[in-house]
Amino acid sequence: MSQKELIYRSGIPKQSISKGIHKLSEQGYLEISSADQDKRVKYCSLTESGLAYAREKEGEILAIEKKVIDKLGFDRATLACQILNEWTDLLSEEIANLKEEKQN
Repeated sequence: MSQKELIYRSGIPKQSISKGIHKLSEQGYLEISSADQDKRVKYCSLTESGLAYAREKEGEILAIEKKVIDKLGFDRATLACQILNEWTDLLSEEIANLKEEKQN
């Protein structure tokens, strides 16, 4: 994924993303490469150790998520996910509309 796409998807400020990317790169978890067409475009990809680390953290996060679902109840957790998905879709649509309006 490109740094620009990561910033857009996460909503995290560019400076914070850049700092995090460089830290993860220094730790050997992430590789940074440039696009062939435009050297200003940077892509990030996980290294083998980065993928192992991500899988480890994913297991921890899934365990926490299971606890929350157990407390909330499956039906309410499902409804919450549906609402969040709808929220995300509508928000993305409105952002796309705003960008289109600004271009016109």
